[in-house]
Amino acid sequence: MNGLDAFEVEVASALRSTGHLFPQTDREMDYFLEHAENVPLPEKYRTPDFLFTDRISSVERMEIKTIDITGTAKTWAMAARNGKELPRSILDKMKEDKKNSQKK
Repeated sequence: MNGLDAFEVEVASALRSTGHLFPQTDREMDYFLEHAENVPLPEKYRTPDFLFTDRISSVERMEIKTIDITGTAKTWAMAARNGKELPRSILDKMKEDKKNSQKK
């Protein structure tokens, strides 16, 4: 192990021992527990609600924009029929179905 590798190992160990990285060995954990300060958890973080408060408020403000695609839909429908118009029998059936659905 060269000098730089040994230095990196020591720095990583020091960071883990002081809680800046997760401890990986019993020695690092013992050192961390000996020197860790007991800081009370802020009230805001005592329940998991803090994870969602910002997201919920942004969803309430979200606007949903609709786009009129009737022209586009007609173009795609026409393309699906290879540019041909609907036969009269199908148009009559569509009118009849619409009329029947409005009666209900």
